[in-house]
Amino acid sequence: MSAVEEDGATHGSAVEQLREALSGTEQLVVRMGLEITAWNPDHLVGTLPVAGNRQPYGLLHGGANAVLAETLGSIAAALHTGASR
Repeated sequence: MSAVEEDGATHGSAVEQLREALSGTEQLVVRMGLEITAWNPDHLVGTLPVAGNRQPYGLLHGGANAVLAETLGSIAAALHTGASR
């Protein structure tokens, strides 16, 4: 995964723990190429390549959209609740 930034600076332990949890080779987000690129308390930014995640008509697969939305939503919730929850 790429560096995770909060307002231009690499963030500390909570984001590092999330990155480590997502970095295993068996993780769907790793296989699909999802990267968390930035976050702050108001938003979380992630990218997902279209290449390798297309449906038969060449468009981004709807399931890939769902993976992106669900993963970013889960990470945002975890960041707001803290590591102890």
